[in-house]
Amino acid sequence: GYRTVLRNTLAFDPEILQRYVDFMTNPDERTAIDQFGDGDKAFGVATVMATLPGLPMFGHGQVEGFTERYGMEFQRARLDEQPDAGHVARHDREIAPLLHQRSLFAGAGDFRLYDVALDGGGVADDVFAYSNRQGDRRALIMYHNRFAEVRGVIGRSVPASVPAAAGDRTLVTSSIAEALGVPDEDGAWLILHDSRSGREWLHHGRTLHQHGLPVALSAYECRVFLDPQVVRDDGGRRLAQLARRLGDRGAASIDAAISEELLVPARSAMSSLLDATEIRATAGAALAADGQPAAPEEASVAGRLALIGDLVGDTSVVPEATASLSRRSAGLMGIVRAGRARSADRDIAAAASWLGTDRARWASSVAWMRCLSIAVVLGESAEIAADPLAWMVGWGIDEALHGTAGRLGADEQAAARVVELTCALIAISDDPLASVGAPAEALAGPIGTARAARRQEDAVEPWLPWLDASAARRASQLHEADGHWYVDRDAFDELVDALLVREVIDARQGPRAGPAIGLAAAAAAIKSRVEAAGWRVRVP
Repeated sequence: GYRTVLRNTLAFDPEILQRYVDFMTNPDERTAIDQFGDGDKAFGVATVMATLPGLPMFGHGQVEGFTERYGMEFQRARLDEQPDAGHVARHDREIAPLLHQRSLFAGAGDFRLYDVALDGGGVADDVFAYSNRQGDRRALIMYHNRFAEVRGVIGRSVPASVPAAAGDRTLVTSSIAEALGVPDEDGAWLILHDSRSGREWLHHGRTLHQHGLPVALSAYECRVFLDPQVVRDDGGRRLAQLARRLGDRGAASIDAAISEELLVPARSAMSSLLDATEIRATAGAALAADGQPAAPEEASVAGRLALIGDLVGDTSVVPEATASLSRRSAGLMGIVRAGRARSADRDIAAAASWLGTDRARWASSVAWMRCLSIAVVLGESAEIAADPLAWMVGWGIDEALHGTAGRLGADEQAAARVVELTCALIAISDDPLASVGAPAEALAGPIGTARAARRQEDAVEPWLPWLDASAARRASQLHEADGHWYVDRDAFDELVDALLVREVIDARQGPRAGPAIGLAAAAAAIKSRVEAAGWRVRVP
């Protein structure tokens, strides 16, 4: 067959290949579509024709899919045939781009032809496998010219004659790894991109040198690997794990698969920070009747945040994120413990009363603070503030939190509510209670008088600027009816109570730490005003 012709030519003088004219049909033969059909076989052979050294020659009507055989004496076509639009389009898509890169294929100096050693022994004579090179550009072509499947390995190229000393010639071979420029190193990896299917394969450099390139082709399958890319593992063995997972199936994108490989443990760490076991442990420690509540497992939390930072974020901010989370966790637990005391101020008592033993409420409060710390490690504080739900969905946190709520005993609707409240706690700006629902004693003096006047104006439709956040609108079930905006009574009250817990926690952290500041009264005022307005509000 033609492989034998190529092999013999290489053994004699590879430069002769540059004089070859490769064609599928000529005026003395049957038409290309008659010989090869109009499917994968035809385009596989056309790919070989377009990528071998020498000159590719297309017969008249070959691209158009004409069936009439033209004689040299013909002055015009005898049949009234129209070009096959699909046939032409496939040539444009698969063959024309290769012809535009003929400089990569036309030379024979770096052309290498390979035998495919079958798994059961012998050579696959129906597989054309060869590589070529121009400067830093490389290409590897494979085509299986048979209606069957084949599996094997490409090792070394067939012998090629090269000039030697004193005018003699000698036969040399090279490995597929050498031809593709892959270093013989344990940390080197080769990415092969098939321009025909769009898929990519990952191969270990040292394994290529030692064992060759595995090949698996179906009937008349053709693969065109242009510009192979060498990448290096960072020592974490992630590429090795990815290669084992992909096997010979390949991936739509190795870069995307690598990112996904990193995301798996990162997402697992994120989900573990929101696990039902941790919510129960936090709530259980805070609600314990005897003794000091156990401190959060800072080392465990810090370790998981560090893992997230190492995989997909920034490890330098882990201490900051851990410290912030630790303060908030201690504040949450302290609220419940202090709330049991008769001397508890109104803010703490109200926050502790709302949390109670409802694990779903605990889940939203814990998820709020942990999501913020995760976002800090990821460098995505702005993204989570702008659209918490989209951020959660992007990392799969919404599903993890929904599942956690379910394991805590919440039904489907209540679990979705936990996600809603968490998003609202993240999205709503600072001091929503103090800025909107300040208690009456805060309205003294000239400024207070102006505020009081505004309150009177807002008696019918209270102005709630923090409802501009889409997460807040969902959590309050804001809806329009008859040209007015309304919130759902139960949903709105629950949102305000959740905000109260958030504000009490943060009011006792850092520079804002101090005694009661009337947050419970502010929350009660907001709810009373909205109720007095018939749950009708004004929003931005």
